[in-house]
Amino acid sequence: MTNKKLAVGTFGAGFLSGYLLHHLLHPPVAPLPFRKLPAEYHYSQVPTLFFHGSGGGRRSLRPMLTTMQDDGAAEHTLTIAVDPFGGLHFKGKWPAEAVNPTIQVLFQLTFPFSLHQEAHWIAAILRALQQRYDVTTYNAVGHSLGAEALLYVLLDPNEHRMPHAQKTVFIAGPFDDALHSEDQLTADGMPLKQDAHFKWFDAHKANFSKQTDVLNIYGNVQQLHSDKTVPNGSSQALAYLVAGQAHTYQEREFTMNALHTQLLSNPAVIQTISDYLWK
Repeated sequence: MTNKKLAVGTFGAGFLSGYLLHHLLHPPVAPLPFRKLPAEYHYSQVPTLFFHGSGGGRRSLRPMLTTMQDDGAAEHTLTIAVDPFGGLHFKGKWPAEAVNPTIQVLFQLTFPFSLHQEAHWIAAILRALQQRYDVTTYNAVGHSLGAEALLYVLLDPNEHRMPHAQKTVFIAGPFDDALHSEDQLTADGMPLKQDAHFKWFDAHKANFSKQTDVLNIYGNVQQLHSDKTVPNGSSQALAYLVAGQAHTYQEREFTMNALHTQLLSNPAVIQTISDYLWK
């Protein structure tokens, strides 16, 4: 498929897009030497997409991607940058022999943040991968607002005829910003206070695939029921939305190196995700 980029009508907008792309993709997350294939991992050609959170960029998930490749669990292939106008920019190569290929998705910062817009772009990436590389099945890892946007795609009834999500990992997802503490969940996990996004998720939760597995990760710092950015209750609200619908649902709490952004470079978190995706 020919990569289509939305034309920019003014020099100023085009300059801004080019400037941001330069700093987003240079230097790119280049494929690293893939040295070994440990027997404990299962290998396939199913790609795993990684989505950073608000304010994130190419450095956000670099420690995780680098560790996974150095450990022999996966092989980095592509970086896909989404410019402020929705253009998709592919960097890297995806050789046919790549095993457990990983794909880093980078969103240029747009304000105000639009969950719907980011979800629309994720859907566009999935369709592009389907057309370019015949992708029919994928895994996905989303952090913070990247996790929330991923959930939106998986619940949106309008996003059909796309590749199927096999395994999904949600890290510190703010699924209900109305929550401020863990004790604002009822016994069955429903938030007592609900923001507009959660209400939309709740109304569409029956759309979540029964063939998709879910791992929900969150950090509890100093038993404050929070990773100092997202309350645990907001992340744990995911169970109310998908646990009864998903093929499998698991939760993992981390208390060491568990700050919101620390989770992405925490060796225990990285190993947990690698084991979940590829063992």
